[in-house]
Amino acid sequence: MQATNSPVRTPASEYPSGDEGGGIAVLDAASGKRLEVVAKLDAHPESFQIATSKPVIYANIATKAKVVLIDRNTHKVTDWPLKNGKFNYPMALDEADRRIFVVTRRPAQLVALDADSGATVASVPCVNDADDL
Repeated sequence: MQATNSPVRTPASEYPSGDEGGGIAVLDAASGKRLEVVAKLDAHPESFQIATSKPVIYANIATKAKVVLIDRNTHKVTDWPLKNGKFNYPMALDEADRRIFVVTRRPAQLVALDADSGATVASVPCVNDADDL
């Protein structure tokens, strides 16, 4: 497993990680051993955000032009296809306002999604080839 885009979370002894094979797992921070597979996905998760207010993870699947919602308790994966963009790499989560922000490269735009339904709330043009937001 190659760890990518791994935001460290508590407890300090564990952290979630995306892997090239298409999934998200929890790894032991000391040994790097896989402790739990959170979700199997149909492609590599390019970026992901872990909600603190409920047991979900949001992940960008850039090669499939979608965001997925992963229930951390049931491991159920719900697809939210992006209707007007592809190659969605960066992602940010605003839990207070229940918004997910993703940037697509084709066309270059910032897209705001409803964090409960995945519906597009707004989109505006932005810089091309964004890596983070």
